[in-house]
Amino acid sequence: MSLKKLYQKVNTPTSPLLLFFPLLLMYLLLLMLLANNTLEGDEGRYFAYAQNLLKGQYALTDGIFLWNGPGYPLFLVPFLYLNIPIWGITFVNAFLHYFSICLFYKSTRLYVEHHRAILFAYILGLYWMPFKTIASLLTEPLFFFLISLFTYAVCKYFHLQQQQKPSTLGFVGLSILLAYIILTKVIFAYIVPCLIIVLLLLYIFLKKEFILKSIYICSLAIFLCTPYLYYTYTLTGQWYYWGNSGGMSLYWMSNPHPEEYGDWQNETFTTAKGVAGAQEKFQANHQQFFNQIATLDPIAKDEAFKEKAFQNIYNQPIKYFKNWLCNIGRLFFNYPFSYYPHSLSTFGNILPNMFIAVFMLLFSIPTILQFWRLPFAIQFLLLFCFIYLFVSSLVSCYPRMLYVVAPIIFLWLFYIMDKLFIIKRL
Repeated sequence: MSLKKLYQKVNTPTSPLLLFFPLLLMYLLLLMLLANNTLEGDEGRYFAYAQNLLKGQYALTDGIFLWNGPGYPLFLVPFLYLNIPIWGITFVNAFLHYFSICLFYKSTRLYVEHHRAILFAYILGLYWMPFKTIASLLTEPLFFFLISLFTYAVCKYFHLQQQQKPSTLGFVGLSILLAYIILTKVIFAYIVPCLIIVLLLLYIFLKKEFILKSIYICSLAIFLCTPYLYYTYTLTGQWYYWGNSGGMSLYWMSNPHPEEYGDWQNETFTTAKGVAGAQEKFQANHQQFFNQIATLDPIAKDEAFKEKAFQNIYNQPIKYFKNWLCNIGRLFFNYPFSYYPHSLSTFGNILPNMFIAVFMLLFSIPTILQFWRLPFAIQFLLLFCFIYLFVSSLVSCYPRMLYVVAPIIFLWLFYIMDKLFIIKRL
């Protein structure tokens, strides 16, 4: 494509790059107000992994070890190689979010009229929960973009399949993208096999070719991750080993103490430091166990956390269920937390997500009743999304685990709205 034709394509009234340019300006303004040049919290860990990758290795030698997958550190590597300052890297997040909204518009445009697709995209673009991490070097801004890209790629691929225009490039591209999603958030290394099992059951009963294609896409994505799995095998001697952070998260989720609600804490309980007396209470309830496993290596410590968690769940299943209900509250509303009082910031989480929660409940009924009439792309994305949300709810989770899949949730809700003629007059 020549530069002239490319310019004409971008400069059309329906070009998403122009339609949503005001959002880009808003995101850049947000970053100018929020950006800083220091690393805070988990940012230092991602930086350390990226620096290790520049040295030709990955795992950290301290207790963190393989705390997360290499997807986001790989994204950071070029910026570190070019010595771009921290605040400069965070400005990329504005463009990632902007392109995410453009991709969401293109996804919705496959199913709804132009003016409604614009409205839906602006609603997602103004959804403020992702703004919490837009000025941070965390996985969420990149992952929001990856999910937006994946949503569009799935919709476009199966739209072409329906028109009898199969695309080998689209098939391979989807698999590569899904593999990178897995490497960015390794929880998807367990989501995708579950999805494959569900799709296999559907294929046994329905014998549809597009279901089989989706199984191939997911299977190839897992296969593409085998170099990383081989690397973790050389370090741990365990097959299908993705990381050592899951055990600790499950331990806190299984927390048997009645005044604690399953929210995650670090090994020194400093995450509770902001509330008077909270750190001391966590120490009283958990320090003895943490002392017992303090000398273990990261792999053995992860196993010890899992063993203790399963023991807690077996001994007190009702308490685990209560923690799970609290976890759903944290997923949508960032509340409740152990020993934490109410604050005004709670309302900032409740306001947008209460609408999402209510619409998800309301629209789940027509979705279940009419599931087989939905486009297969939306069926596939819903299975992908809800398996992820369910598995995430079994360990300690937070709103960021919900809003990263907002492009899928919003696409589903807006599709149902459109087809139920709720907003047909807009």
